[in-house]
Amino acid sequence: MVKFNSAFTRGASVSMVIEAKDAGDYSPQKAVKELQEAQDNREAAVGIMVFEPGQYPGVCYPLEQYGDDKIICGYDPSDEYDICLQLA
Repeated sequence: MVKFNSAFTRGASVSMVIEAKDAGDYSPQKAVKELQEAQDNREAAVGIMVFEPGQYPGVCYPLEQYGDDKIICGYDPSDEYDICLQLA
């Protein structure tokens, strides 16, 4: 979980949960459900799920937003120009 400095959030307590996955058996619905559970468990305002290349749900690459608080994206650490995680 990442907690943002309150100096950058107008004093509000804001946190984000990041889930990294290397399994390819996720549908977008399963990923969103798991992100919601992670957000609920950690009281996080935002959830990001990151998949290794070729493992993300097909419709989610390079990134897809679900609602106002969930993003699913792919990230290839061997590609120096891959900015999907930065965009998320």
